[in-house]
Amino acid sequence: MEPINVKLFSTPSVTRKDTRIVFPSRKIEALFYYIVVNKEAAREELSSLLWPDANAQTGRKNVRNALYYIKKSLDMDIIISPNRYLVTLNPEAQISLDLDRLLSDDEWIDAYAGDFLQGFAVKDEEAFEDWIINSREKYKSLYVQKLYKKIKEDFTYRDYQSAEQCARRLIEIDEYDEKAYRVLMKAFAEMNMYNKAIDIYNKLSEILEKDLGIIPDIKSRTLFQNIQEIRNSVETERIDKGKKIFYGRKQELAELHSNYNDLKNGRNYNSILIIGEAGIGKTALKDKFLEEIRQDDNFIMESSCYQAEEGFPLRPWNGILSKVFNISEEERLKLPFAWRDILEAFFPSFASYDEKSELTINIKANPLKLKMLEETIISLLSKISRLKKTIVVFDDIQWMDNLSISLLSGILLHITEGVMVIAACRNGYSQRVEDFIVEMVKHNRLNKIELDRFTKEEVVDFARKALPDYNFEDDIYENIYKETEGNTFFIVEYINSLRENREMDMMSARMTDILKSRFIGISEEGVKILNISSMFFDEISIEILAEISGVDKLKLLDILDDLKNRFIIKEIDDKSSPSIIFTHQKLREFIYNIQSDSRKQILHNRIGQILETRLMGDDRDIVLYPKLIYHFSKSGDMESALKYNIKTANFYLDFNHELFPTLYGNYSIDTYHPYLTTEDSLKYLNNIEEQFVKLKESYPIMDQITLLGIAFYHMKGRYLIRQGQYERGIELIKDMISSSLRVGEIDYALKGYRQMIYYGIQTRDMKIMGENIEAGLKMAREYSLNADIGMFLRLCGLYKIMNKEYEQAEELLKQCINRFLSIENCKDKYSMHIAAAYSYLGDIRRYNMRFQSSLEYYDKAISLCESKMAGSSLATFCTNAGQAAFDAGDYIRAKSYFIRAFETYKKVDSIWGRGTAEGYMTLLLMAEGNYKEALESLKRADRYSDKIKNPYEIGLIYRIKAEIRYKMESNNKLSQIFIVYLNMNRSYYCEEGIRCLKEVNDKYQIDILNMFAEQR
Repeated sequence: MEPINVKLFSTPSVTRKDTRIVFPSRKIEALFYYIVVNKEAAREELSSLLWPDANAQTGRKNVRNALYYIKKSLDMDIIISPNRYLVTLNPEAQISLDLDRLLSDDEWIDAYAGDFLQGFAVKDEEAFEDWIINSREKYKSLYVQKLYKKIKEDFTYRDYQSAEQCARRLIEIDEYDEKAYRVLMKAFAEMNMYNKAIDIYNKLSEILEKDLGIIPDIKSRTLFQNIQEIRNSVETERIDKGKKIFYGRKQELAELHSNYNDLKNGRNYNSILIIGEAGIGKTALKDKFLEEIRQDDNFIMESSCYQAEEGFPLRPWNGILSKVFNISEEERLKLPFAWRDILEAFFPSFASYDEKSELTINIKANPLKLKMLEETIISLLSKISRLKKTIVVFDDIQWMDNLSISLLSGILLHITEGVMVIAACRNGYSQRVEDFIVEMVKHNRLNKIELDRFTKEEVVDFARKALPDYNFEDDIYENIYKETEGNTFFIVEYINSLRENREMDMMSARMTDILKSRFIGISEEGVKILNISSMFFDEISIEILAEISGVDKLKLLDILDDLKNRFIIKEIDDKSSPSIIFTHQKLREFIYNIQSDSRKQILHNRIGQILETRLMGDDRDIVLYPKLIYHFSKSGDMESALKYNIKTANFYLDFNHELFPTLYGNYSIDTYHPYLTTEDSLKYLNNIEEQFVKLKESYPIMDQITLLGIAFYHMKGRYLIRQGQYERGIELIKDMISSSLRVGEIDYALKGYRQMIYYGIQTRDMKIMGENIEAGLKMAREYSLNADIGMFLRLCGLYKIMNKEYEQAEELLKQCINRFLSIENCKDKYSMHIAAAYSYLGDIRRYNMRFQSSLEYYDKAISLCESKMAGSSLATFCTNAGQAAFDAGDYIRAKSYFIRAFETYKKVDSIWGRGTAEGYMTLLLMAEGNYKEALESLKRADRYSDKIKNPYEIGLIYRIKAEIRYKMESNNKLSQIFIVYLNMNRSYYCEEGIRCLKEVNDKYQIDILNMFAEQR
């Protein structure tokens, strides 16, 4: 027989395979419950119970019919009749019954979910109703007896958490049972949770006064007074003995002091990396060292790395540079405007949006990149270290991102005096951290201090020195070592618990109880503040804490002072606004984990909403995006989390994938967007797509999801197109355009048209270019969007160039430039589009062999681009200028353009035009006699042109191969190096090149190929 589940406590039910059985009537269901409870019953007993007014014959018939319907409803012989007078449960039936569990000795505690047959009744059947009432009281009384018996056992075995749960169950059954409230108060008191015990008493008083108009009895009042007295004495003891504990690590401290003394005295020194497991004492060792040196003699700047920010470039440096700026202001250091501009460009949160400085260095000759930031920070640290020795501290660098590690490496290698770095790292770190450590140790710039757990002897010594007034037996010390396993954090927490409670039974507590005891005696408001604070993975702004808690700021400061005195939190001094942080992540994690999921979700969501009000609407918001993603993810608001993930990805990817982006802000150098590798870009996009798919499955028809999808597919589509993955990229862009038009998102529809045009440019697909230019220009004019009209005029000018309609092209490009210049206060914003138009005007002159004139226009484009950013636009302009200089015969100038293009290509993951640059560099290297380098350059040109599939670029590479093949015929050395790679005859390369170039109607390059084909 299939098993069935019968539930009698709370609302009754009968289920089989999670399907509820529905009986034809209440009486039939009642008869079934009666037999299940009693296991057997006489037919006459059942008849008089449910059909008392029926005669004997009718009663027997009703019982017989009811048994038949039970069998039919359950599709099994669950009730059998061994004789004509008696019915019993079938012994072969597999029945899971909560009543059986209640009557057992081991599974009873969870069996009672509510009153017996709660809410179940059979109309006008008094006998059955009496049976329910009597059974209800019987089983409730039995359950209460069992609970009190278990509570007695729990107190005997000091299992106070179990006693707490039992007491709560008693209160659920009878909310006026003062004995149960006293049990709960005693359990909390035994766990040293005195405030909770007092809260329970206050709750009891409120209920009795409100409902019954009485006060708690004498036993409850006496217990309350006793607990109050104990709490007060414990709090007094805590304040007196609240000393910070540090033990041992003499050798490690000595090494820190030795390197510091060498730093101070101008000798060779090393920076320090402290390695060990979580809670081993890395931060305590660092703090102890910093306490022991004269703070006034040094500049000390600290920053922590967080797992939640691991994927966000350069975040750990925000804290360091914030302190650097503060020091420069306090010491009235005059920093070059260029340094400020560069730092503000990389870190938007430091930008002064109301001031605009003039650069004192030529940014045009020094493209913005990580090396520039590295050199600036080296200069800054060197400058302030001349005033005082400078110590830079990073905690938890196992979470440090790639760019931050790269920057730290450069600083360690290049600053050899005045500045010392102290970093802490958990063991089990990633390969990138391993590589960093190996490299720094190899260059003798870093010493490793590895912290191990304390031995048993050290733990005993630690405990005795920390508790000199306690005289424990050896087994107590043995237990301390067993419980803590030599981990510093747990040893300290254990010792603190002993300091605050002299009872020996505390020695057997598990470590979770030890952590719990750390928070004994904290006021209710203090606990509330800790609960909220634990939602933050990093520092907590006191202003935000006040806003979300609703606590008056002055009162909040008093609460925080108490928590600081208990060494639970500490204040961060170098923040622009007052902030706090937990003294150890394990304390934060403990507080966080003991809160209910629903509470955490609500708090995370509220924090996210508050942080949203701090958004500025510009690139400075990148500082808040990781926090918003974290809080909204934790709150379950996946829509908001995805929105900020997309914004973050756009921040990091925009300049990589937009050839001529629109710029925002007032910087002389645009805000730095860390250039991501292809691998990093794919990681971002795949992560966002995974989130989007999940969200779409949950909310398939929400308009907001559609808008997020449009933003994401635009971003991914353009990335795939730029990488040469046309089929999937075009599919995404077309879907994005269709969705945009459907919901009226004109801005994104226009972006989609432009992306299709870029695809047409890459592949020289004139039909796609023409169709999308026409559609985009029409829509932009329909909605009077000046900037978009300018963009499409530029693209239309390019289209005319590609069709050899040069006069019309020049007119359109001039209209484009004038259109952008006419937009008030937007010259800088659209400077890249203006630069692109200048570049196209340069193309027109190059195609007409007016090379010097073309270079003037290219230089204008490069000048505009370099003053704003160093992205794929700059690479494209430099490549075009290199071509013009080469064709003019100015090879030195050509090479300088191509080198600048390659410097930029290395920082971005775009390959647009890279094959062309590599092809021309092949010819330049060959002219210099660097044949092997030329061959490698040609191979790269082949790879890039094959990936981009642009017929012009492919045809150009064939033209270059034809030229090399021609020169190989008279140059044996050249032939020896290239013969394996260029193993076809010259005519083959000429024919293939002409075939490709005919697709784009490039007469200039075709003429060159015809010349090589005719040479003998």
